Amino acid sequence: RQGNAFEQVVQRVTGDEDYKFGDITRSVVDSTTHSVEDVVRAVTHDENYQFGDITKKALGSTAGGIEGVVHSLTGNEDYKFGDL
Repeated sequence: RQGNAFEQVVQRVTGDEDYKFGDITRSVVDSTTHSVEDVVRAVTHDENYQFGDITKKALGSTAGGIEGVVHSLTGNEDYKFGDL
């Protein structure tokens, strides 16, 4: 058996000799993400929805608004969100 003591205990208890620290957390996050995607797809009828799409849209519109303010205040039409 390889890995640290925690990994060795989990490997022994589960019988999964390939277990690496973080595998359980990764599994929970993956299943939660897929569940959230399924719910949002059902509510929005958007079968292409992927976790984070709503946040990306919100940040994109916020970034665009910020760029507009900076453009008008500085006259710098080349400014992109994050330049400052």
